Amino acid sequence: MSVDNGKAGQIDRTALIFVALALWAFAFYSFISGQQKIIDDAQPYYEHVRYYLDNIAAGVYPLWDPVRDFGTDNEFYLRRIGEFNPAYLLIILLKSCGIGFLIAYRIFLAAYFFLGVAGFYCLAKRLFQSTYTSVFVVFCVVFSSLGALAFQSYLLLILVPQIWFVFFLWSFLKKPSHGALLGSVFCLMIISITYIPYYFLTVILCGMASFILVLKRVYLVELWGCWRFCAAHKKFAIVALLLIVVGMVPGVMWYQQSAKGEMAVVYRHSGADSANAAALHINVVNEGGIIAPKIADRMFFELDQVRPGDFYVPVFVFMMLVMGVFVGINRRMVFFFCWGFLIYLIGVADASPVHSFLYRHIFFFKYFRNLQFFLWLGALPAMVFFAGEIFDGLLKFDFKSTKARVLYWAYAVVVHAAALIFFGSQEIRVVIGTTYGAIALSFIFFIFLPFRKDPRMHRLLFGILLLGMAAQSMEVFGHMRRNIPGGVIESLYDRPYMRFTLPDTNSLGELLKDQSPQRYLNQPFYSSKEFQDMHQNMNRSVLGAYIKPRLLLYDEVAGINPVLTDWSSISDTLGSFRNTALVGEDRLGQIRLKYQKMTETAAIVTQGSREIAVQYFGADRLILRTD
Repeated sequence: MSVDNGKAGQIDRTALIFVALALWAFAFYSFISGQQKIIDDAQPYYEHVRYYLDNIAAGVYPLWDPVRDFGTDNEFYLRRIGEFNPAYLLIILLKSCGIGFLIAYRIFLAAYFFLGVAGFYCLAKRLFQSTYTSVFVVFCVVFSSLGALAFQSYLLLILVPQIWFVFFLWSFLKKPSHGALLGSVFCLMIISITYIPYYFLTVILCGMASFILVLKRVYLVELWGCWRFCAAHKKFAIVALLLIVVGMVPGVMWYQQSAKGEMAVVYRHSGADSANAAALHINVVNEGGIIAPKIADRMFFELDQVRPGDFYVPVFVFMMLVMGVFVGINRRMVFFFCWGFLIYLIGVADASPVHSFLYRHIFFFKYFRNLQFFLWLGALPAMVFFAGEIFDGLLKFDFKSTKARVLYWAYAVVVHAAALIFFGSQEIRVVIGTTYGAIALSFIFFIFLPFRKDPRMHRLLFGILLLGMAAQSMEVFGHMRRNIPGGVIESLYDRPYMRFTLPDTNSLGELLKDQSPQRYLNQPFYSSKEFQDMHQNMNRSVLGAYIKPRLLLYDEVAGINPVLTDWSSISDTLGSFRNTALVGEDRLGQIRLKYQKMTETAAIVTQGSREIAVQYFGADRLILRTD
């Protein structure tokens, strides 16, 4: 297309992408500005990032969190957020400009999504060599539910470096260079520092299998060129490999640590056949599989009930897929179909034998659940680029003959009429109004597509394309906002969470009157093995009473055998506040002094205590001043 690469085309392309991103920002402004709650996994991830950056700003690398679940190893949460990701510098920069952490974090989420959109655009441009096909791919991404995941989940932390990795890898395949290799290595390092890089590994391995089956012969020359580049630049290739190994070190260290049994994740780990705290039983994994009927219903119907986290693609994309009858099947289309379908088969968990086979024979399938995430991490990108192949083929289709145009128009009329009848005949399932508008705009777009070479018609067509993609999506995004309560969840980490407060009184009766910390009764998600054992084997009221004084002084020490634990005796000792500290038998040798027992009960340290005072309390140490 002559208008594709000219100056006018460049201006049009930039304007279209800008308008699409502006519409997305408008739709999710209440989330970005802090007026709307972030939900599900997005909330604890906000807390993890805040705790990490607060401590880093204070010069402390926080390997321990004394606030969450009465003290937990923080390495697990650092792995979740990928703390070495340089994108977090944006939050620090925004804070230095006077923006509060909450808003800075929300802006970071939106900016990170835009970075992912840029990755889709660059990869599409590299694949299709067409700027307007790249714009279509951007529309598919922006107006899908992918962006809403920023406010519901952590998937963008995996998907964004993943899509850029594929871009750099494809660039290296087509034209080997230092920059392309270094870019792919950098993306791999970011992905590998997360505690579940196995989503990425599964998607890439499926892609490699599909590539070998479908595209290997076509790209044999390029593959040989990559090998020759590495052979000619051995030192650079070795450094790149070493960087990948370095990036894997934090994750490997955490998995080794989790195998020691010092930390526990009760629900996720229950029934697993491995002592590693990260391992899951296959029944727990199957709970997070793709439920195909639910996914299909929420893509077309009941969109007034949609929430961030539901899978959604504009109906315009499906109309594009159906109109693909006029585009010949090529190898890349087969590749994208095989890639997406293989990932989907894994994602449906026990609905197909694929995942159970992989769970039994490949170790890392025991370490992650939520297989429905493969919809966004693998199936959606494959679907988007498959649709991009169809769109690119339609732009190149020859409509010169009258017969071809008439046949094409007749097919377009039948397809769109059938779509209107299909949605209009629904009596039980809800169809939102803009679905019909999107189908109408799709019909207009495809009817005028044969005249695309006229510059004025070309510009009009892509305006219609933008409206057709955005029409239904903007209403869906509006329902997402309305289906989430307004306001912000008050997080413990938004308060001075490192303030170590002591009670005003040493009267246990007065302390027990305060029933506010109901979290004593909740099952900790992830905590030390000792606290998990206490929570499971002790009366909750006894455990809550023991924790409330915050700081206790003992004169005597007694050892506990972790294998032969008498929980009845422990509960009695802690519940009555006997003047005996209980520690593991293996740690008794570390305690050199024992004092004469002065009282029958432990001393509750209060704010006005003359014996002891807290000088510093943080993630790295506790400093006490005594007399």
